[in-house]
Parts: sequence; C-alpha cells; structure tokens
Amino acid sequence: MEQKDQVENKEYQFIREKVVLRRRSRIKKMVWSFGFTVFLAAVFGIVARAMFLYADKPLKHLLGFVGELSPTPTPRDTPTKGANPSGPTGEPERTNTPKPPTPGGILTPEAASTPGGTPTGAETPETSITISPSGAEENVPTGIDPSGTGSSTVTPPPEISFSEQYRTLFSGMQKIIHEVQHSLVTITVSVNGIDWLDNPYETESQTMGVVIGQTVEELLLLVNLDRVQSASRISLTVDREDYEAQLLNYDRDYNIAVVRTSKEELPESFLSGVKVAVFGESATLAVGTPILALGNPNGYMGSMDLGVVTSRQSVYYITDNSVDLFNTSTMDSEDGDGVIVNFSGEIVGIITRTMKAGFDESMCTAVGITKLKRVIERLATGQKQVYFGVRGDDVPREALNEKGLSSGIYVMEVETDSPAFRAGIKTGDIITKVDNNFVYTFSGFNSILNLREPGMAMKVTLWRTVRMKAEEIEVTVKLGERNKAN
Repeated sequence: MEQKDQVENKEYQFIREKVVLRRRSRIKKMVWSFGFTVFLAAVFGIVARAMFLYADKPLKHLLGFVGELSPTPTPRDTPTKGANPSGPTGEPERTNTPKPPTPGGILTPEAASTPGGTPTGAETPETSITISPSGAEENVPTGIDPSGTGSSTVTPPPEISFSEQYRTLFSGMQKIIHEVQHSLVTITVSVNGIDWLDNPYETESQTMGVVIGQTVEELLLLVNLDRVQSASRISLTVDREDYEAQLLNYDRDYNIAVVRTSKEELPESFLSGVKVAVFGESATLAVGTPILALGNPNGYMGSMDLGVVTSRQSVYYITDNSVDLFNTSTMDSEDGDGVIVNFSGEIVGIITRTMKAGFDESMCTAVGITKLKRVIERLATGQKQVYFGVRGDDVPREALNEKGLSSGIYVMEVETDSPAFRAGIKTGDIITKVDNNFVYTFSGFNSILNLREPGMAMKVTLWRTVRMKAEEIEVTVKLGERNKAN
C-alpha cells in the first residue's frame, strides 16, 4: 500500500513541480521588466534634461530669439483714496522719476491761465506708453479725466466686426456708383419697319449713353454704334420723357458713335446734376483688379454688377489699328452694354458685343479705354479721321529674324477701293517703314497715321515675296478720310 502511494505521488510529482516553477518564473519576469522600465525612464529623463540645458542657448541663437524682449506695459501709479496731493509745505510732492515733456508744447490749464502764457510751476499730465493689440506703441495720457468723475482709465477703441467692414465696403461702392451715374444717361432708339403684310410698325429699345462733353447749347453722348446705326429716331430719355437727339459722328471699326442733343428743352434738374465722365487708364489694369459694370450690363437699364478683371491679353485687329480687350467676371448678356469702372470712379472700358471673334463669347468683354480716348476726342470735335485701308497682325520677332528683318507688320486684308488698295499694297505684304520710320506694331502704325491728315501722301516700304523671291518695294499712298467716300 505504501508502495502504491509512492507510485501515485511519483506520477503527480512532475505536474506539481511544473506548476510551481512556472508561477515563480512569471512573477520574477514581471518584476524584472517593471524595474528595467523604471530604470530606462530615469535614464531618459536625465539625458533629456541634460540635452535641454545644454541645447537651450544654441537653439535660441539659431532661431533668432536672442536679444528679443517681450513688451510689457509700463506700470501706472494708482492714486490712493484720501492721499494728500501736496507735501508739508503745500507744494506738490516730487519723485526722482524723470517725466517726459508735454508733447507738442501744449500748456497745462494752470499755465494757460497765467498772463503771457508763462507756466506757473504746475506739472504736466504724466504720459505712459501703452502697447496696442497690434504691437505698436502709443502715447496715452493718464491722470486726465475729461468727464470729471475721478477715473483715469482710457477706454480702448471698439473692434470693427466683419459685418461692419462688409457694410462699409458696399457703402463705398454705392458712393462710386452714385457719382458715375451722373455721367450715364438712357438713350431710346426707335426703328421703323414694314411687316410681311406691308403694315408699318415701330420698335423701341434702350441703350446706355456716356456724357463725354457739353457746350453752352449741346450735350455730347457716347454710344455703341451697333445700337443706333439702323435707328429711325434717337432720343435722350429723362424721367420717361424723350428729347430729340442726332447722330454727330461715328467709327464702324471701333463700333462707337457720338450723339448730340440740345440742352434748351432739357429739365434744369437734370442739367444741374449731369457730369462729364472721367476716363482712366486701361493699360495699367492687372488681373484680379476689382471693377464695377454699370449702365445695363445684364440687359436692364440702371443695373450694375461687381467683379474682377479675369484676363487682359486679348488684342483685336481692326482697320489700320488694334484695340486691347480684357475680360471680367461680371454677367454677360446679349442685350446688355455699359461701361467698366474702377474703384476710383474712372471709366476704364466699354462693354462690347461685336469684338468677340476668336474668344470665349460667354465672357463679358470690354474694350480698353486707353486707345479709344484719342478716337473719341476726334469724333466729338469733328476732326477728320485718316484712312489707310488695311487689316493685319503684329509679326513675331522670330519670324522677322528668319526673314532678316528688324521690324514690320503683316497685311492680312486690304479693303477694296481703299488708299492702300489703289497704291498696290497686297495681302501678304509686310510693311516695314512709313516715311522712313520703322514700324513694329499695328498700334505704332496707327500712331504714325494720326500725325497725318487726309489727302497727304505717305511713302510706304514693303517686303514682298514673289515666286519664292523676297524683294523690297516702295509705294506712295494718298491717305483718305475714314467713314467718307474715298
């Protein structure tokens, strides 16, 4: 029996020994791991502290923080209730702290009451330096109580909210619109016609006019030619009343016309408020410049739109010249026209519907006013417009170099029965000189033309290629008058 028990104990002895040894080993490992972790944390903390202490100054020097001082407001002396403002002798107590002189030489009330303006010894108000929220120092007088309540606290100016800034912005734009609208008028265009039953009819439409000048007797208005060229009657509309107007002058290529109307019958209230428009410079416009579209940009008279200049690299070539176009983010309408105004209240462009060939017609396009100023002046004053009779393009520098030329403009079209046509100029010619003046761009070519008068003879040097052979030719062109029989 005893032997049997020993055998059974022997069989279970391995299991018991196994369990006890396994438990002790696990506890030992946990204790050892915890102790090692604590040790590593201590070592890391010591090393981190040492690195922080030794690297503090080099890092500040590297980041440029050395020598910077944080501004702190100058402490102010708070008056104690019941304190005696004067010393034992009745004179004001003085401290060793130096006080700054009165700014601007302004005298204190005591000094101002002394005859001759001589100070009586009263001290000027103490001035302290206060740090504004933006970090700038401001001189704020302390100890002065304009309300007489005994308080010397200076109330900071209230912060302007975003809604107030937004309201201020649009209030400023409304002022600009109000000023410019004194130079914009409504033109009514009447067109007579006959329907397919031979019945006469009349249609009316309205467009915008810009006041460009006035004399003692007349007002001069600028309109888009395509709006009035087929009109049977043109009138200026004021307070729903129509006043007769006549077409004075026009230019088909620029699509502009000048209309005049007598001031005799116009209401005095209208005449007293009307102003001649101010033209700015479109050549200095940059992409992103904020602008206003006024007149009837969306097809409704008196409407407006706000936007920015989106592009300004477009050039449109017309007879004997080129005009600069720019696009805006304002609404575009088939029935709309008007002017583009900058935030200085100056007209910098005229919205066009006819000069969009080759460009995105869904964009609002305007003709830059810089090149139009001289044309408008000539039309308004009745000066004769010089006529040459070619349409063309500027020649790239690379193309000129390939042909061995230093200057030139390319002739793309010669108008029939024009002065250039009669002189023998052909499509494909390159005009290099005009009266021995080199020509580089169509704009420069037009500037040379404007120095001449209709009827004058002008020597033109051409570069022409005939049967694969290039040759230089000189022709004489007798200039004509634009918009007249040539």
